[in-house]
Amino acid sequence: PSNWVTKATQPDAAHLRFSDGAPETGYQYQWWRLGPDAYAAEGVNGQFVYVNPSAQVVIAKMSAWPQAWPADKAAVAVGGFHAIAQYLQGQ
Repeated sequence: PSNWVTKATQPDAAHLRFSDGAPETGYQYQWWRLGPDAYAAEGVNGQFVYVNPSAQVVIAKMSAWPQAWPADKAAVAVGGFHAIAQYLQGQ
C-alpha cells in the first residue's frame, strides 16, 4: 500500500538519518532513502533494488562484491542509478 511505502522510506528518528542529518536521507524498514526522489533496498555485497517513483524507474542490480559494503563501489552504483533516472526523466 502507498501509505506503507511512504512510511518505510521516511526515516522518523535522528539516529536513522545519514550523517549530514538531511531529512530526505537515511534508513527505515530495510529501505535506504537516497534523497528526495529515490530509495533502495541494498544487499551487503552490492545487490540493489533502486526505486525512483518520480522518474518511473526501478533498477535491480545483482552483484557479488568480494568485500562487504565497499563505500566507493556503493557510491558509484548509486550515482549511476541517479544518472540513469535523471536521463530517463528528461526523455
